[in-house]
Amino acid sequence: MDVPAESHVDNPGKPTSVEDPSEVKISESPLSQSTYLAIWAISLVASFGIFFVYF
Repeated sequence: MDVPAESHVDNPGKPTSVEDPSEVKISESPLSQSTYLAIWAISLVASFGIFFVYF
């Protein structure tokens, strides 16, 4: 009886059909990480400003 190289018994946590990581395409964001950080910082300051004005 031939046993396949990748069976669920040998690899219980690994699915049998896994894509090759080199073939997975991740779309890059047009904005950089520093842009998101600046937007977050501005919104944080604005939310504190609204909090202190109304409360």
